[in-house]
Order: sequence, then C-alpha cells, then structure tokens
Amino acid sequence: MFTLLCVFSLLVASLQAVPVEEFGSLDVTPMDVQVHLVEDAPEVVAPKIVNGQQATRGQFPYQAALYLDGSSFCGGSLISTTFVLTAAHCAQSISRFTVYLGAQALSASESGRVIVTSTSKIVHASYNPSTIANDIALIRLPSAVSLSSFIQTITLPGRSLTSNTFAGSSVTVSGWGRTSDTSGVSNQLNYVGLTVITNSVCSSYFGSIIISSTICADGSNRQGSCNGDSGGPMVVTSGGQRIQIGIVSFGSSRGCTAGYPTAYARVTSFLDWISSNAGISIKLCNSAVPVEEVGRLDVTPMDVSVPLVEGAPEVVAPKIVNGQQATRGQFPYQAAVYLDSSSFCGGSLISTTFVLTAAHCAQSVSRFTVYLGAQALSASESGRVIVTSTSKIVHASYNPSTIANDIALIRLPSAVSLSSFIQTIALPGRSLSSNSFAGSTVTVSGWGRTATSTSVSNQLNYVDLTVITNSACSSFFGSYILASTICADGSNRQGSCNGDSGGPMVVTSGGQRIQIGVVSFGSGLGLHSWIPNSIRPCLQSFAGTG
Repeated sequence: MFTLLCVFSLLVASLQAVPVEEFGSLDVTPMDVQVHLVEDAPEVVAPKIVNGQQATRGQFPYQAALYLDGSSFCGGSLISTTFVLTAAHCAQSISRFTVYLGAQALSASESGRVIVTSTSKIVHASYNPSTIANDIALIRLPSAVSLSSFIQTITLPGRSLTSNTFAGSSVTVSGWGRTSDTSGVSNQLNYVGLTVITNSVCSSYFGSIIISSTICADGSNRQGSCNGDSGGPMVVTSGGQRIQIGIVSFGSSRGCTAGYPTAYARVTSFLDWISSNAGISIKLCNSAVPVEEVGRLDVTPMDVSVPLVEGAPEVVAPKIVNGQQATRGQFPYQAAVYLDSSSFCGGSLISTTFVLTAAHCAQSVSRFTVYLGAQALSASESGRVIVTSTSKIVHASYNPSTIANDIALIRLPSAVSLSSFIQTIALPGRSLSSNSFAGSTVTVSGWGRTATSTSVSNQLNYVDLTVITNSACSSFFGSYILASTICADGSNRQGSCNGDSGGPMVVTSGGQRIQIGVVSFGSGLGLHSWIPNSIRPCLQSFAGTG
C-alpha cells in the first residue's frame, strides 16, 4: 500500500479519497474527491507496492475504514472510544461517514467488526485546500465503541516529543488504498514499512508546500501509500509502544509508484487541537470506581469525577498480566475504602487510628466506610473490621488540575485492634528522603478493576512493578511529574487500574515492608489500550510518601 501520493503536475495533491466500487458493502455512485496538484516530478512506475504486505486480522486494531457519503473512501485511526482521526481533505465536504472498525477484509463478513455511521466532524479551522496545510480532522462517533482484540485505540505522542522530527525513524503506514495507480481500493488491509526523511529533503521535491507541521516518508524504493489511504495513520514503534505521528495527506502527482516522498500531517504539531476538540488527555487511570458487584452496600453506582491530565500515551492492559490474587492476611495493611457508599478506593493502615489514601479519593467525600483485614469483599470473613469515618485531612496544597500533593488521611473514630489480618505498614525514615528507589521492585495491591470493562474485583490482587526514574516518567507525562511523584514501569502490561487509587506502593528492604507511594494517576486516552504483539507502557504514578 502506498503512502498518500498522487500529485499531478506542478502541484502536490492531497492523497485522494477513492470511489467505493468493488466492495459491494454500500450502494453508491463511485467518485473521487478532487485534490490539488503539486509540483511535477520524474515518473518512476512500479506495478504494485514493493515490499508492502497484507495485514493479518487484528494486526492494526486502531485502523479505521471510512466511506464518505457512501461514495468515496479514506482511512483513519481510532484515538479514543469516541473519536476517529483522519485528514481534513477527506472530511471537509462530507456530511455522512460510515466507519468500519476491527475490519481486515472489507467485503467479507467478519466477527467482531463494528460499523458506525456518523454525521459529526471537526475539520481544522485553518485547513487550506490549496496548500494542504493543517490537513487534519476528527470524526465524532455517536457513542463510545467497545474495545476488543480487533478494536483498540492508538497512542498519540506526548508533548515531550513535539521537538522530535523522527527523521531516520522506521514507520508503518496501513490502509486499504490502491496498490497501484491503475487498481481500485484494496479489499484487504495492507501495510508498508517506510523511513522518515527530513523536511529539508522533502522540500527539494515539493517546495514551500512542506511546512513544519508536515512529516515525510521516503518513497525511493517505490513504497508508500496511494489514493484511498488518505487520513490513515503513520505509526512509529518506540520502547514496544506504537505511537501515531502522522496522518496520510499528499504525494506526487506523477503517481503512487513514482518514487517520490509521501507527506503526512505531523501529529505532534496538532496535539493542542486534538486535545481541545476531542477531550483527549491523561486521566487519573486509577480513579475511584462504582460499588456494584461486591454486594456489601446498597448504593447507586457512580464514579468519582477525577481531573484529566494532558495528552500522554493512552495505555493500559486489559488485565494485570502476571498479577496474582492475594491470600488472606498477605497484605494486612491494605484498606478498602467505600466513598459515600457509592465509589471505591484503596488505602493503607499507617497507625491504629489513620488510613493513608489519595486526595482525589477523599476531597469531595463526606463519609468513608473502611474495611480492614479483608480479602474477598463480598464474603463473610472472620477477623474483618468495618469502620465508618467522617473525618478526613486532605493535603492543603492538593491541586486537582495538576494532581500535585495527591495525599490524604482518614481518621478512624477509635483505635483498631491489630491482628494477624490487620497490621500497620511502616513508612520510610527520613534517611530515605533522598532515595529515588529507581530500579527497585515494588508491590502494589488493591481491589481495582482488572480490565476497563470490568467492575471492582471482589478479590484482593497484587502486582510487582519496577520503579523508574522521574526523568523517564516525565517523557510520558511532562510537567505533571514532580519531585514528590514516584513512577512504576508498566511496559509488561502490569499496573493498577480504576479502584486502586489511594492504595499502597510497597518496597521490601531488609525484610521490612515500607510504603513509598500512594496510587495517584496513570496514562489514559482510556484504560483499554492493549494491542497484541505491541505492548504499550502503562505507567502508574504515585504520590510519594518519602
């Protein structure tokens, strides 16, 4: 499949949408979106995408196929459960989009495929069809789609990558576009590996139409994208994580196999636009979750509304890989905290009268029901203690916008009796205040969701993680990472999820367990982005207790 290529003479052309003819999925009148031409170039023709390959089902679960007004065709990418990212030249004059998600063979019947019709679009206000500047658009889906092994969101780059040109990087472009200048849209999803070139090199082909918000891929091996691939994703893999850095935009008018570079809208140039229009941001991945299935309280389920943090990679595994179910008494310091009898967080017993938790769990809550000595929340357990408290102390400098100082205390009405099932956890001595714990193995425990589609777990679970440096963490979350933050790597698809907020991060030193973190926030365009064979890091950040 060739990258958006197809400039005719003397002008670069936005890689065209192409007519829907051979699929038979829609009864339409074929037509091509008219595109602008750019500069002339020597024609080097190849009959097909050399070294391009047919994708396997689920290989690119973020890929979207777009039928435009039932007549033309473009590509796109699922960036959240409610938004598809595409090119402005695909969307500008279109009133109805039929979006295929989870598809590979468009004309075949496929289980797990979702087809959605949308009439809602957001085209960049500064899109210029003459210069093809700001060639980016969003399609708003009528309702959130359910994610699966065939349907996943793609990560967008963090702001720390805005100065990265990606020149020399290997990227993958996928789509159903023409496999030659004379063929129709492909029925099969295809992909090709390309290399990013500098904008300076790209300008030598296309002139001033190449601007800072453009990113180009080399086409000298007669590889790339072609008509019908417009709007599709250019993806780089970094640290095992797939990140979309480009949107198929335009190519050479000499033809898709002419050996010219292909050009894309540079996603890092549009992060603010995407964030403000799609509401995509890093959220408290470990937010409180509704109490539904545990059956201990008669409540109306709801989620605590937690602050959103700005655009980092959307991550999270469908379950805690290598996480385990705890045995009774294994984590005797663990507390389960019901918030106003409706939502749920974790906590830790740090003295006989105080439970440590996160500020975002406690801030707007008036009553806490605290379970101590529990393992299976819905079962009857001997030695378990249930205490109700209305007394809390939230850090005076807690900032729900930046999630700084995300720490709080719940004061119990009286001292609890300790037992084999109920114990306090040690806090670090001041001698450890300068210890970053980077590289240390830590344990996080809680009853949080084991997948985005599930409710709170009835069983206490735990997972072992590795602390990473704040510098590494900042590359994902930027200025939200402070000296008072400690982060754990989640690249093995491990970590905490909604309902684990406020729970403990514990290190073992000299045979003693010491709490060094409080579950605070994580990454998430949604807690749902596990992609088979391309694991994304799921970083959980914690309020430091050191």
